[in-house]
Amino acid sequence: MLKQLSPEEKRQEPMQHALKVRIALAQGNYCRFFKLYRDAPNSGANLIDVFIDKIRILSLRNLAMGYIATGIDIEYLSTTHGFDTVEECEKFLRDNGCTIVTTADGLQKKLDCRASIKSLRNAQLKVRRTKK
Repeated sequence: MLKQLSPEEKRQEPMQHALKVRIALAQGNYCRFFKLYRDAPNSGANLIDVFIDKIRILSLRNLAMGYIATGIDIEYLSTTHGFDTVEECEKFLRDNGCTIVTTADGLQKKLDCRASIKSLRNAQLKVRRTKK
């Protein structure tokens, strides 16, 4: 399909964005993907919404392995994974069987990566159905 695009079509902003999203996903560059999700032109974010949960799970699987000893701040995950609020991030994590702990000082909530890694591995990689 990409070969069928004319040079003019490839230069259009929405198409440039779509190609960047494709490259980020192909490379497993989740940080870049979520930045592109935030900056999607036109209705691009609505298209990405169909499979955003799947990408979040894949990204969290990788992060959990890297942060297994320390855990990851929920506020950080909220901003880096394209959630609108920290509460939305917490709900997503809990819905996928993750364990969230509060630090000893009670000021931060963290994803307990050691306790959550099995749930993340078993989480459904699903896409949302679109409304007709």
